[in-house]
Amino acid sequence: MDDKTILKFSEPVVIYLTKESSIPEESVLILDFGKQGSFEYKVENYIYLNHDVIELNQRKMGILIPFQLLKFKEIIHKNPTRKNFEKLQRLLENDILKSIEANVKVGNITQEDATQLLELTRQLYKYLYDNYYEIGGCEDMKPLLDGAMELPLDKYRIRIDELEGKLASEKERADKMSVEAERLRKELEELKKNK
Repeated sequence: MDDKTILKFSEPVVIYLTKESSIPEESVLILDFGKQGSFEYKVENYIYLNHDVIELNQRKMGILIPFQLLKFKEIIHKNPTRKNFEKLQRLLENDILKSIEANVKVGNITQEDATQLLELTRQLYKYLYDNYYEIGGCEDMKPLLDGAMELPLDKYRIRIDELEGKLASEKERADKMSVEAERLRKELEELKKNK
């Protein structure tokens, strides 16, 4: 009988959020197992900003989608035009928000992950909006209002919470009325007995 156990690992990557040209295609990691020796382990370097949302979804990297906003940081800084801010707005609405929703639907991320991703996206967007509003060109760019980045599931969840709260309140009221009705019933019985 073979006493070997196989540990399987997913294919790791080192993710870079910058577009530096000096990043090699792969990195070498040294894994040190003490007395058993050290091993060189080659890992792909993934330059995030070189890839689109479709590829990120295919590679199940949906958790990184909010960082797509970083693609526009340099463009907006160099050329803060209305057209570039409109592109940013479309990227946010079409690529990022829809991708997060699609990843929830197919099970790549949980609803809680989606909520955190939406918050991260909101913060990145706010950063871009706040920093580049002063430069000019984004006067027509819409600031994100509370609730602007909710998935449909979030809206249903919020409505369910509201209805559950209302139901609990009505149940409490019904319980009080039931107690009062029982008290009145007993009082009526007493009055009938005393007649």
